[in-house]
Amino acid sequence: MTEARKYNDHLTRAARSEADLLTIAYMALGFGNFCQAYRAEHGFYPEWNGHLEAMDEMIGFALLADQVADCFDEEGHPGVWLYEIAEPFGEALARCIFDGSMRACCAKAQAGKLLRDLMVGMQYSAQAVDAALMHAGVSLPVCREPNYQSPIPKT
Repeated sequence: MTEARKYNDHLTRAARSEADLLTIAYMALGFGNFCQAYRAEHGFYPEWNGHLEAMDEMIGFALLADQVADCFDEEGHPGVWLYEIAEPFGEALARCIFDGSMRACCAKAQAGKLLRDLMVGMQYSAQAVDAALMHAGVSLPVCREPNYQSPIPKT
C-alpha cells in the first residue's frame, strides 16, 4: 500500500468540528512567545487592531491544525504535536498577522502552508501532510507562489 493511499484511508473519517483546547492553548503560547520576542527587540508590543483581535484570528486556525493532526493519530506523530507543531504554528501565525502578510483572500491557504512547513521540518511525510491539508479543505497551489518566503525561522 502506498503512503498516499494509507493516509487517504485515514481521511475517510469525519473531520472534527471543534478545535482541541490544548491546541488552542499551545498556539496561544506561541502567540505570546512572538509578542515577547518582538517587545524585547523593539521595546514595545507589535501594533495591530488589538491583541484580542489578533489572537482571535490566530485561534481561528486551530481547527485546521487539529483536522490535519487527526490524520496522523493512527500512525503516530514523529514528535509531540503540541510542543513541536501547535506552539510554533501559533508563533508563525502571529508573525504573519502582525507583519500584515496574512491576506484575507487566502488566509486558510497561507496557514496551511505554514503548517506544512512546520510539519515537513519535523519529519512528517510531505505527501501525507499534503493529503491531510487537502482533506481539511486547504488548496496548497494557492500558496506555492514563486517568491513565497516562509516566516518560520530556519534553524
